[in-house]
Amino acid sequence: ALILKDAIQHDINRTEWIDRLLAKRFFDQCATHCAKKNYLNRYCIDCDSSYRKSCVASGSHNERHKILTIYRHVYNDVVPLEQMEDHIDCSNIQ
Repeated sequence: ALILKDAIQHDINRTEWIDRLLAKRFFDQCATHCAKKNYLNRYCIDCDSSYRKSCVASGSHNERHKILTIYRHVYNDVVPLEQMEDHIDCSNIQ
């Protein structure tokens, strides 16, 4: 897993969407759905929006968009390195 803020420090050629991603809040409750554990833990790079897993899976979101899965690890929001490698150069990230 990759701590989001560490990715920024290592990537000189960061793209605009990373700044928007870092500004988002994750793991808040979904305002649209009342189910338990309806945390916002997906981020769509194309829409600059956070979603919950079942919102994306239900087809209410364009399946061609680039979506990242956000995890919580020791009070940090993290993205798996293999997901970030599709979008930025992660060669200097440990």
